[in-house]
Amino acid sequence: MASEKEYEGHEGVVYILTNPEMPGLVKIGKTSRDEVEERVAELYSTGVPVRFDCVYAARVHNEDAVERAFHATLEPRRVNPNREFFRIEPGQVKTILEKLALEDVTPNRQMPMVQVPTPTSGHGKLKLEDICDSFTRELSRFMSNSETIPEGQMSMKFTLPLLKE
Repeated sequence: MASEKEYEGHEGVVYILTNPEMPGLVKIGKTSRDEVEERVAELYSTGVPVRFDCVYAARVHNEDAVERAFHATLEPRRVNPNREFFRIEPGQVKTILEKLALEDVTPNRQMPMVQVPTPTSGHGKLKLEDICDSFTRELSRFMSNSETIPEGQMSMKFTLPLLKE
């Protein structure tokens, strides 16, 4: 197994998926494959009623750290501790991931993307600013001391507007 140090400077893809049969849930994952469609196809198994839609996918610096930062930030909204599904609006995750993107690698599909509303009962609405602050803290935890985000890619302090409630 490769050590975390071996992955410093590594680039990979972090993706955001939704499924119309799983309303209100977003899957946040990563892949080292060049084609996100390969990963989406893998996830369409006998346990999933319909194919996932890729809301957004981005090639990022250190996909392992980025994915772990998302998962740690959104842990209170995780549906199952052993799965990568969260109760959050896909657009909120996308806004953060766009700031980290070296390249947009979202697959182009003939079918329209499904926008799934997020139920708010029992969870309350998250403010994007709060998510960004938490994500920034988590990302710095998962990146090594010698590792930095390439200049111009993003500032460690997000300056994003709040989503309208």
